[in-house]
Amino acid sequence: MGATLLRIATVAAIGGMVFLMDDPAAAGTEVQPVPRWIRQALRAVLGLVLFVPSWVVSASVVKTTVNSTTGEPLPVTDLAVEAGILMAICCALVLFGLNRSGGTSGSSVAAPGLAVLVLVFIALPDGAALYTDPASDGWAAARQRWQWLGGAALALCGLQAWMRRPGYASLWR
Repeated sequence: MGATLLRIATVAAIGGMVFLMDDPAAAGTEVQPVPRWIRQALRAVLGLVLFVPSWVVSASVVKTTVNSTTGEPLPVTDLAVEAGILMAICCALVLFGLNRSGGTSGSSVAAPGLAVLVLVFIALPDGAALYTDPASDGWAAARQRWQWLGGAALALCGLQAWMRRPGYASLWR
C-alpha cells in the first residue's frame, strides 16, 4: 500500500516536471550568448531541485502514516531508484520531443509517453512486472528489471542529447 502511494506521487511529480523543459520562445532566443543546452540543463536542475525534496517529504509521510499502521517496511532506497529511472525515461522522452519539435515542446511527447509507460508497467504479467509489492517474491527480480531499464534509459538520454548537437543531420527530423 505504501509503495503504491509513493509511486503515484512519483508519477504525478514527474508528469508535472516534463513541462519545465518546454521552451516556446526557443526561436527568439537563438542569438543568446548562452547555448540552448545550458538553458535546458538549468531547467532540468531546477526540476530536480523541486522534485527531490517533494519526493523525500512524500516518502517520509508514507513511511510514518501508512506503514506504521500496516507494519510492513518501506524500501525507500529501491523506490528512490525507481523514481530516478522513471525520471531518466522521461528525460529521454523530453529530448526526443525536443528533437522532433525543433526545441520548443518536449512535453508533447513526454507527458503522454509517461502515461502510456506507466499503464504498460502496471499491465505487465507477474513474470515481467516492474511494479511489484515489496513483500512479494518477485521484488528482487523486479529490481533487476528496473536496473536494466535504467541503463537503457540513460543510453537513450545520451543518444537523444547526441542527436541534438549542432550539425547533426537526423533521419528523425
